[in-house]
Amino acid sequence: MRSLAGALCLVFTSHMALAHTPQIQHFDSTQSYRITGVATEVASGKPLYTEEHIVYEDGWHSVVYRDGDGDSFSVKELDYSITPIAPDVYQKNDRIAETFSIRKLRVNTRDSDSEGVSEAVDSQVIVAYQKGHDTEERKVPLLFSDSTVIDAGFDYYIKQHWQSLIDNKTKIFHYVVPTRQTTVALSVYTVPCENLTHTCFRLRLKNRFLALLLKPIDVAYETNTQRLMRFKGVSNIALASGHYPYVIIDYQY
Repeated sequence: MRSLAGALCLVFTSHMALAHTPQIQHFDSTQSYRITGVATEVASGKPLYTEEHIVYEDGWHSVVYRDGDGDSFSVKELDYSITPIAPDVYQKNDRIAETFSIRKLRVNTRDSDSEGVSEAVDSQVIVAYQKGHDTEERKVPLLFSDSTVIDAGFDYYIKQHWQSLIDNKTKIFHYVVPTRQTTVALSVYTVPCENLTHTCFRLRLKNRFLALLLKPIDVAYETNTQRLMRFKGVSNIALASGHYPYVIIDYQY
């Protein structure tokens, strides 16, 4: 049975090619805290990689992925400052020469007190994807709404709707899949936890037929702090073979 996250990693290649997208620009800011994630392959129990997170007070978040030898092979940059559930994202995986970015469309507005202000337009996001050194980057605009969730923004979405979810209500959101350059409707709801100090949630495709075929994503939070403690699903980081492993990621704060 294929997992939900694995299905979301499939590459969709029918979109027009445009120019390369640069990394998100970030200026020095006060560091808030660090998080370490250890990813273990479910089938073998083998540690695969670690995630080193640095979270800044201005909403900036950077991640470095390292292999068992401590060598960096992938980086991710997120900007939560405008919309926490839908951050701007840039990710690069050197193992398979894969990059993607997701950015909210910006326009310049003017008023009598300033020459120009960059603002996010809440109607579109631009999704850019490239895999392989000899391929062109493909860039696609997608509709953006209050229910659009991007990358790790699902963490903020769950916290935003925490009370409704623990009251046994199911929430629906639209998740941006950068490799397919599209969105899919996901449902999130509570499930039982083995650890009594945790609150657990399951993310599953809203389509009932596909949900029967694809494994869900399970996440566990420390109830008192609402901190994400464990992720179980297919990683968004491919191995050198191009395979996206089914992992458990345990987080330390």
